[in-house]
Amino acid sequence: MAKGLFFIALMTAALASPPLWGRSNSSVQVVANARVAERALSREQLRAIFTLKQPFWADGSSVVVVLLPQRHPVHHQFCRQHLRLLPYQLDLAWGGRHFEDREHRPLVVGSEKEMRQTLESTPGAIGYLSGDTQLSANLVRLAF
Repeated sequence: MAKGLFFIALMTAALASPPLWGRSNSSVQVVANARVAERALSREQLRAIFTLKQPFWADGSSVVVVLLPQRHPVHHQFCRQHLRLLPYQLDLAWGGRHFEDREHRPLVVGSEKEMRQTLESTPGAIGYLSGDTQLSANLVRLAF
């Protein structure tokens, strides 16, 4: 019992503390392709989208999840700030699925520049960028 309480306290402290990797003072914005009708999501909806439990937008079009690599500082910040998960927990939420259906598997891009380009050119795409990134007319910042 004491070990379990210690673990819970440790995890709570880890999630509440500022990250030890770069960009500790910067926020991350959740952005989508401008063709996505939604302009606001609840944290529960966002988590459902990024854990691939919500594969469609409200209008029936496919959600395309775009991610940075697991070790990228902005990915860490996004997981903690918006999903309230650690990156490995996001991977666990996918349950080791093999994504034979290309339409519903997440796209992993190598950089924020590539993230921005993918979001701009992919209908239904949702992802995240550093808070100081200027958005083009092809992208919208989603509110919470």
